[in-house]
Amino acid sequence: TIIMLFKSLFHPDEKEEIPQFQKGFLTFESSHEHSTSLHSLPIDWKSDTEWNIRLLRSLNAIPVSYDDDEYFPTVDYALFVSRTEYANPCFVVMDWYSAYSTIRIMGLDPKEVDILCLDAHPKAWGLDYVWEKLFRSFHYVAHLYEYDSTIFIRNAIIPPSSRQSALQSGVLKGQKVADCAGNRFVSDFVNYVRDSFQLSTTIRVPKNNTLTLLFRQDYFPHARSSGTIDRVVINEKEVETYIQDQFPEYNVRVAHFETLSFEEQLRIAWNSHILVAIHGAGNTLSMFQSPGSFFIELFPSKFVNRKKYLDYLYDD
Repeated sequence: TIIMLFKSLFHPDEKEEIPQFQKGFLTFESSHEHSTSLHSLPIDWKSDTEWNIRLLRSLNAIPVSYDDDEYFPTVDYALFVSRTEYANPCFVVMDWYSAYSTIRIMGLDPKEVDILCLDAHPKAWGLDYVWEKLFRSFHYVAHLYEYDSTIFIRNAIIPPSSRQSALQSGVLKGQKVADCAGNRFVSDFVNYVRDSFQLSTTIRVPKNNTLTLLFRQDYFPHARSSGTIDRVVINEKEVETYIQDQFPEYNVRVAHFETLSFEEQLRIAWNSHILVAIHGAGNTLSMFQSPGSFFIELFPSKFVNRKKYLDYLYDD
């Protein structure tokens, strides 16, 4: 009984954290014609695989006019998001890009848009605060409803999910980011993230001086994790010493992203002239390396057919 209670408290079923929506969760004032045209969109309305389709199915058109700012908390622009892999840097970056590119396509400034998070995943340490850096604000919808059962949104934005984004779908098909159709905002996104953390103006060590070995270590990225990580180098110090001896002109250092915030990881990637890393989701940050840098990805034998994070590099 104690074991089962421990599992239910600390290892909850992920399905319980994925949002489901009742009809009318989103309600908007519309004519019958608008309601009909909505359902004529080329969408698989029966699909349950993507959160944004389920959200659209909750839409309820009513012929009532709201006097918005007199009765309800009001948001000018709100973009909904449901984190797919909330503790996985690769999927989180995809979510950021999906939100950013959608906002740009609409001709808006990301700093004008509030992010409303629909899922019930735990907070992702070292990642959630980045939403607030990139956008106007970041709120969990469940927390907002603790204060008021209704929120008036003048302009609601429903973006593609991370799996639907051009960035993710293109790479999964074996394309490089720079070649993926629909990825015209990638370079802007990379520079926007750098600027948000003031990397573009950061004084760096000499560019030809830093070689970073990105190793992995055991940690708990989320409640369902065993805490045991594979692809671990068991003789890190020996490898570091050997490479330093072979390349004395470089400042060789070892880093573990598991123990660092996103900003700290970003700065390591930015300041590394050469970044050497074992295959893993953290390698997505290679896309934020400074121009003219190098990235070397190492593949253990059973991972050679996996998605290569080299494909995320965008040479600007």
